Amino acid sequence: MESLEHWDYANYFSGQEIAMLLIGCDPASATSVDLKKAYPTYKLTRDAYHAALSLADGNPFLDEEKLYLKSKLLKRHCRTKTEAGEDLLDLEEMLFEKQQFARQDVVDWIKSNSLKSKYAFELEQETPEKYRKKVQHVVEKHGGNKTKAAKELGITPQRVGQLLKAREGPKPLSFNAHDPFGKVAKSFKLKASQK
Repeated sequence: MESLEHWDYANYFSGQEIAMLLIGCDPASATSVDLKKAYPTYKLTRDAYHAALSLADGNPFLDEEKLYLKSKLLKRHCRTKTEAGEDLLDLEEMLFEKQQFARQDVVDWIKSNSLKSKYAFELEQETPEKYRKKVQHVVEKHGGNKTKAAKELGITPQRVGQLLKAREGPKPLSFNAHDPFGKVAKSFKLKASQK
C-alpha cells in the first residue's frame, strides 16, 4: 500500500477523496481501476450526504439519532438569505461534488457507522517525546548527519541539535552560587572517591 501520510496535512476532503482514502488509495494518483474499486465507498459517502440533506430538510423518515455526514454544518453552509430575508436552500452549493468535508466530521461519521478505513482520518497527537524519538530515528537513518535529517524533517539543523540535546536532559545545576561551574563539587567528589 502506498504512503498516505501527506494527507495528514489536509483539513478538508471531497467525497471522492474520502472514498479513495477509506480503501487505502491515494486520490492524487488514482487510476481508473482505483476509481472503480472505490465506487462502493463513494456511493456510501454520497448517500450519507444526501441523508444529511433530507434530515436538514425535515424528512421524518430518517433516524435523527444517527449521525449523517456533515449534518451538523449543513443548514448553516447551504442556506443563503433572499432579499426579503427568508431562508433559501442554495441548490448549486448543495451538490455533493462541490462539498468539502471537515476532517473531524469524517472521523465522527466513520465512528458512528463503525466503518473501517485503511487511512487514519483521526490523527494521533504527537507528544514532544514522540517527536524527539522521531528526530533521533531520522538522524540515525542518515548516519548522524543532522543536515540531511533536518531536510527530511523540514526543520533547521540547529533545531535538530536542540531536540537531541533536550533528549539527553538538562545538565545538573550547581548547588553553590560561588561555584557556578561545579569545579569545587567535582573536586569534592574526586576526594571522596579516593578515600
